[in-house]
Amino acid sequence: MIAQYGLHFAKTRTLDPVFHNWIGTAFKLRQIADYQVEVAIETEAVSDLISGCRQFIAAAEEYLAGL
Repeated sequence: MIAQYGLHFAKTRTLDPVFHNWIGTAFKLRQIADYQVEVAIETEAVSDLISGCRQFIAAAEEYLAGL
């Protein structure tokens, strides 16, 4: 999904490529949290991702409304 998003939306700049980076970062953090014991993830990193998710959802809604 991450690669396909990059190919179809980030590379073509249909949506801001920064979203592709955020998706990758969120995936990496999820992998760490799922497979490592006692992981400390910075609150600021999580807050930044939540903010990014909100921006992504708004951009995706705008894109879909224009179809």
